[in-house]
Amino acid sequence: ARHLPEWAVYQKLAYGTKVKVTNVENGKSVVVTVNDRMGASNQAVIDVTPKAAEELGFQKAGKAKVKLEVQK
Repeated sequence: ARHLPEWAVYQKLAYGTKVKVTNVENGKSVVVTVNDRMGASNQAVIDVTPKAAEELGFQKAGKAKVKLEVQK
């Protein structure tokens, strides 16, 4: 995974948590840092920045099936 200064929004993880996000369709991954909470009505698992979405290969599609791994 490329370690970029990217941010993400997630419902249950603490601020500052680093998460490896992997696009399961193409295997591309990026490490992001949780910096906010998603609204309860948001059905996404995680919301990443446009730059992270580009690195993961789904910026144009807007969403993708991903795997999340909390980094220690």
